[in-house]
Amino acid sequence: MVGCAVRPTGLKPLSLRVRIGTAEAVPFHNIYETSSNWARPQLPTRGQLIHESFRAFTLEELCFSEAAERLGLDNTPSAAIIANLGRVAEVMEAIRARLGDKAIVVHSGYRSVEVNRAVGGVGASAHCLGLACDFASPAFGTPVEVALAIVRSGIEYDQLILEYGWVHVGVASPGMLSRREVLTKRSPQAAYEWGIRAGS
Repeated sequence: MVGCAVRPTGLKPLSLRVRIGTAEAVPFHNIYETSSNWARPQLPTRGQLIHESFRAFTLEELCFSEAAERLGLDNTPSAAIIANLGRVAEVMEAIRARLGDKAIVVHSGYRSVEVNRAVGGVGASAHCLGLACDFASPAFGTPVEVALAIVRSGIEYDQLILEYGWVHVGVASPGMLSRREVLTKRSPQAAYEWGIRAGS
């Protein structure tokens, strides 16, 4: 897969448990060490869970980018970003439970700065920090219905945006309070509006 780090040669694989929310957390098992420092992590094999308690979301799907594949861009997350993605996976699990365990289709999770630029993302996008996920759940309902279900729940999120075909959920950076900001963006050119606008 384009954008995945190549496994370094001569490095010993480690098997680690994950502690979500800690800066040193590395939530998957394909991590390699050298004699002096950590090597860049490799994306896991297909279907490998980001954490054993998160049954629905893998690191692979939270890092996959069609734009990275098409343009040959690197979209490999750092260890700190992987830790953030673990927090996103936790929120996404809560959302999936709120949606009655209906299937969720992830459109976009982590984006490197280059990938984010290629897809026209905003410069300060939470995607670049591994703190956001764009998704839909056709089995549950429309994006409007999904967004309203989340708003009416007690799920902790920093930002919830009803966009043109999917829902964006952002998670606060470690140590920061969640704003619980709710917005609607009707098209790529449209301005953000407060609240969920059902006519989107």
